[in-house]
Amino acid sequence: MKRKPSLYRRCSYLSVGLTGGIASGKNFVADLLEAEGIPVIDADPIGHELIRPGAPCYGAVVKLFGRGVLARNGRVVRRRVADIVFGDAKKLRALNALMHPPIFREADQRARMLHRRGGHAIVVVSAAVLVESGAAKHFDRIVVVSCRPAIQLRRLVRRDGLDTQRARARLAAQLSDAERRKNADHIIENSGSRLHTRRQVQRLARQLRRAAR
Repeated sequence: MKRKPSLYRRCSYLSVGLTGGIASGKNFVADLLEAEGIPVIDADPIGHELIRPGAPCYGAVVKLFGRGVLARNGRVVRRRVADIVFGDAKKLRALNALMHPPIFREADQRARMLHRRGGHAIVVVSAAVLVESGAAKHFDRIVVVSCRPAIQLRRLVRRDGLDTQRARARLAAQLSDAERRKNADHIIENSGSRLHTRRQVQRLARQLRRAAR
C-alpha cells in the first residue's frame, strides 16, 4: 500500500501501525514487541480517556446513544455502547467518525514524545481500527495480526463471556481479515502456539530495526 506522511507530523522515526481483529491476539503481539524494546502506544485506553465525564468526546457520545449507556456515576458503560453499535451499522459509523480523529491525534502526539524524550527509532501504535479509520496510510509499516476465524470466535466467547451468536455478530461487524491483510507490510499468524508467535515477533523486530537504520 502506498504510504504518505502523517496528517499530523513528519516522522523522524519509523512509525509502525499494529492492527488485527477482535480476539486475534493483537495485545499479545504488542506485549512481545515491548519485550523486544520497541515501545507500543495502545489506542484503546486513549479512547477510554476521551469518553470519561468532562472529556472531549463524552457529551457527543451521550448525545449519540442516550443516557441509557451511562452508569449511575455518569460514566459511559462501554459494553452497552458495544451492544448497540455491533447491531447497528449506522451507529457504528457515527461512533467511528466521532472517535477516530482525536484518538489518532493523541496517539501521534504520544509517539512524537516517545521519540523526542526517549530517542526511540521505532514507535508502534496499536489500534483495532487502523485500516477502517484511514489512518493506516500515514504509517511507514503496517503489521497485521491474523487468526483463523474459528479460533478467533472461540477466544472471543471465552474472553468476553459472550454467547456464540453475539460473538459472531461482533466479528461480522468488523473489517474482514482478508481486507486487513491487503494493507499489511508484515503479517503475524497467531493461530498456533505462543512460541510460534513469539518467534515471528522476534523476526519482525529485527526487520523493523533494519528498516529504521
